[in-house]
Amino acid sequence: MIPPVYGLDNVRAGEMVEFPRCIKGMALNSKRTNVGVVISGDGRSIKEGDKFFVRVLGEIVDVPSARGLLGALLTPLRPTQLMAKVRLKPLRRRRVDVKCTGHHRAKSVA
Repeated sequence: MIPPVYGLDNVRAGEMVEFPRCIKGMALNSKRTNVGVVISGDGRSIKEGDKFFVRVLGEIVDVPSARGLLGALLTPLRPTQLMAKVRLKPLRRRRVDVKCTGHHRAKSVA
């Protein structure tokens, strides 16, 4: 679910926001009048036209990064017990919105 949110004038792309009931999301594209926000978790309680306070948390969404995590399912906005048990070295954090290396613009086949 990616609802448009109005009134978040100073939010940055990739920044974490929080809706009522501790529902978190990540700001995407910022348009002149609204910001698209990816909701993590159960966003069914958020309905079009609702008026409520969305808090900007001031953090860019990031995830743990280590070779041992390759292929693992990570939930950056809701840490799981599995992630808490993982003790890998080196464990760094990386932003989720960085571009993948090794990918190039597709060329036309026509």
